Amino acid sequence: MPGSQNKTEKATPKRRRELREKGQVARSKEIPSVAIILLGTFALYFSASYIYQQNSALLHLVLGDSAGFVDPGTLNHRLFIKVVTISFSMIAPVAFAVFITAIVSNYVQVRGLFTLTPLKPDMSKLNPIKGFKQFFSLRSLAELVKSLAKLGIVTYVAYKVVRSEESHLLPLFETDLRSILIYICTICFKIFYKTAGVMFVLAILDYYYQKWQFEKDQMMTKEEVKEERKQVEGNPLVKARIRSIQISAARKRMMAAVPEADVIITNPTRIAVALKYEKNEMEAPKVVAKGMRRLAEKIREIGKAHGIPVVEDKPLAQVLYKDVNIGATIPVELYQAVARILAYVYKLKNKTF
Repeated sequence: MPGSQNKTEKATPKRRRELREKGQVARSKEIPSVAIILLGTFALYFSASYIYQQNSALLHLVLGDSAGFVDPGTLNHRLFIKVVTISFSMIAPVAFAVFITAIVSNYVQVRGLFTLTPLKPDMSKLNPIKGFKQFFSLRSLAELVKSLAKLGIVTYVAYKVVRSEESHLLPLFETDLRSILIYICTICFKIFYKTAGVMFVLAILDYYYQKWQFEKDQMMTKEEVKEERKQVEGNPLVKARIRSIQISAARKRMMAAVPEADVIITNPTRIAVALKYEKNEMEAPKVVAKGMRRLAEKIREIGKAHGIPVVEDKPLAQVLYKDVNIGATIPVELYQAVARILAYVYKLKNKTF
């Protein structure tokens, strides 16, 4: 497809989060299957004696003791309850092991993901054309190969196990039923765990294949990455416009504070810094406005229009402009230099410092 050929970029973290919220993660169906076979087989092996005892009790009940339920009105009901109870207790160990294994194997693969989104109706899945294309896709071919491989493995392992036991089959005709059942269970156990061992390797390979396929399917085009970045960070043009408005508003507020300043310290033409000091309200003088070039010229013009003294001090103006933010008080190391200038300004105004 032409569109997929342009998908050269890995999925972004945002795309991955969105896919995860929808329940779309790399997952192999083979791992739960193999885990269920392995754990189910071991559960069956270790509970075989218990299952045999329960099965014997069930047969004894049905074939021998059913006449003990004397009351005809309650015979069927009581017998049914007893049969169900024994049957459930007989399969409970294996069923519980399989149930827990299925949950844990899927839970570990998806790293704790739980979402009901995949259960929501999706009408696009009913599209026959799309379904027909998926049926003849590379993924369908891979699934077919996996299924045939599993079938071939199970058949081959079963054949090899039975063939290796060929010499033990004929003597079974002379043994009792219990020995025959035990032997059959042993053979089945061999087939199960040997098959599961080979399928476990296939499951690991399938997991990495599914992970690779998932990464490939979720790749993005350069245009998609750009669009997503715009959504996350905002359109650069809009952001620049907002930033421009914010700077303009801040500059207007700064210029409105210039008439309240006590002195403007200059460089003399390149930098201008306006200071204000309220003896009873401030611990130290603070910068109410500062600027360079045209902005410095504007500060000086406003200061002259409002009769604010302009004092030239190049080193002090440079330090104030560079190190002190608007609205911040001057640092301790500049107290003496600023105090000298304020004393001079207040002397001009006949004010006390």
